[in-house]
Amino acid sequence: MAGGRPLGTFSDPARRACAWHWLAATMALAGVDKARDLDRPDSLSSKGLDRKPRFDQVRQDGYDPDRVTASGTTSLVDHVGSKRRFRTTRTIYRHMLWKHLEEWAPPWPERAAWLAEQLRRHLIVRCIPEDEENGVELGLLSDPDPLGPISPPPLNLAPERFATLDGLLLLLMLHREAQDAAHLDRADSLKLALRQAAKLFADQFNYHDEARDTWELMIGSRMVEWHPRVEPTADAWKRAESQLHQAGVYYRSSRECAGSPGRNARTRSERRWRRRIWVRACCLYLEGGRETQSFNYRDSSPLFEWLVRHRELISQHRTWAVEWLILGEDDAGPNDLMPLMMPKELYFRRRRPSMTEQEWQIFGETSPYDVIPVVLQC
Repeated sequence: MAGGRPLGTFSDPARRACAWHWLAATMALAGVDKARDLDRPDSLSSKGLDRKPRFDQVRQDGYDPDRVTASGTTSLVDHVGSKRRFRTTRTIYRHMLWKHLEEWAPPWPERAAWLAEQLRRHLIVRCIPEDEENGVELGLLSDPDPLGPISPPPLNLAPERFATLDGLLLLLMLHREAQDAAHLDRADSLKLALRQAAKLFADQFNYHDEARDTWELMIGSRMVEWHPRVEPTADAWKRAESQLHQAGVYYRSSRECAGSPGRNARTRSERRWRRRIWVRACCLYLEGGRETQSFNYRDSSPLFEWLVRHRELISQHRTWAVEWLILGEDDAGPNDLMPLMMPKELYFRRRRPSMTEQEWQIFGETSPYDVIPVVLQC
């Protein structure tokens, strides 16, 4: 990618996401489709201000509206929030979700009280195994029960319940707590719910262009995973620029010259173009990572150490065995792979696995177990 503003000097994407969401919420309350409509002298949001593209600056660059001066020392956030119809925008801008997208655990004295309130509001109870034991002890939970087991209802993680700033922050906090406590199953379910709720949230506020890409970056690097310093590959850079060109988006300098930025690019338009490609490249890079194989941690043992160490060779043998069983010896060809060398203590644990009904239908009486070569290693 050609030169321009160094990547490290861009403001944190979480701050731009905050600025763009504040702008989207302000536009929704004002009932306008374009940020520049908020800058009109007859607009309630600009009433009493000199004519200047303040809101459009936020749209184009994700500028921090709290640092854009409206009048005197009053920020644009406080100026807009002083209007009765727009009071909620001040709360929206200063919501703790944005801090949690910048830091894993930002200092927050009101955290416990806020969490308790949100759990109550979302009808969620936080129980531990001891609570269930107490229920059994007191005869409130019985197993077996003639009417069926009595247990707490499962957690309803429908995205519609959480597609708000409070809902997203609640899911985010519960997800991080589950990760910290190594509750992998619960963390996975919360991760999926968080991703779905965050996408619905963006749809509700009609995120588009760079704002939508930045929000996707926040989902992939600050919500469902924690990769605050994403470094996209050169291939991701190339694909990102290609995608934007295919969508009809091009860099344009102040002279309206289409093409890529020059080697010594320093203008605002060039910086915007470079940042936009970077954000899209980060999204593409993170998207590829979603397809990686999931895994669990478990205590080390000779069996699993051997399985992990020979994972690739086992996979190759299984592929050949399936082809041999389906296509026959002539079409599958000989097995030229190195045999699996198995230590003695593991070799004598081997027992032919039971075949499923589907395997019987496909393979007949012979299974991959019968044709994969395994050699005893003394």
